[in-house]
Amino acid sequence: MPDRQCTGCTRQKEWGCEAKRWRTPNPDEPDGKENWVKPAYLSVSLGDEESFACPRQTIREHPAAWSKMLMFYSMFSKGHLPDKGAIVDQSNVMIQLFRIIEEANAECDREEREREQRRQSREANKPGARRR
Repeated sequence: MPDRQCTGCTRQKEWGCEAKRWRTPNPDEPDGKENWVKPAYLSVSLGDEESFACPRQTIREHPAAWSKMLMFYSMFSKGHLPDKGAIVDQSNVMIQLFRIIEEANAECDREEREREQRRQSREANKPGARRR
């Protein structure tokens, strides 16, 4: 998914930045724009879930909560737990959140490595490129 900058964005209507789900369909029903207020023009897939809202919407709506979560994640990644005690004493929700952030970071790191490898491959295959 391309990076988006909310400040000054002129595509918020297109991307569903103000979209809200007003109805959750039954398990046997497909989900569509009709279940949303101000939906995005196209749905976004996040894992196996489809959404007509911008995935960054929650960050813009709750910046203080995200700031706190990312601060705790940073400390967790350095070996410090948010609550007293061992890992079993920690909030299940917080540990799950840390796992999701960790997986997202790993996926971004993989994508960056692949892009760099493709760039290096293109550079090496250019006419007149020096061979090592």
